[in-house]
Amino acid sequence: MKSTKLFGSLVLVTAISGCATGNMPTNEIAEAKIHISTAEADKSEQFAAQHLATAKEHQGKAQTAVDKSEFNKARRFAEKATADAKLASAQARSESTKQKLYELNATLIQLKQTIDQDS
Repeated sequence: MKSTKLFGSLVLVTAISGCATGNMPTNEIAEAKIHISTAEADKSEQFAAQHLATAKEHQGKAQTAVDKSEFNKARRFAEKATADAKLASAQARSESTKQKLYELNATLIQLKQTIDQDS
């Protein structure tokens, strides 16, 4: 009876510690890296530097947590890195589009002035 309780306690402790560490978040970390690379390609350093920096910071914390075998913590940081990188990409694309629209409007104004002068 005593060994049954001991075995049951051992199983419980093992289950709890397994839940605390989880599985290696390989996919989440890879996804974060991809989205950070995409954000960099979208010129986030120019238009969304803070969000990109935060994504990279969370990616670093995820790697640190992996090194310590704190896989659930690593997963959360990797997911945060992905979210921040996506936000950086969206903001960079938005700002880039605004800039292009402004330039296009300036060109249209110049064309209109040229047409008006020629009339």
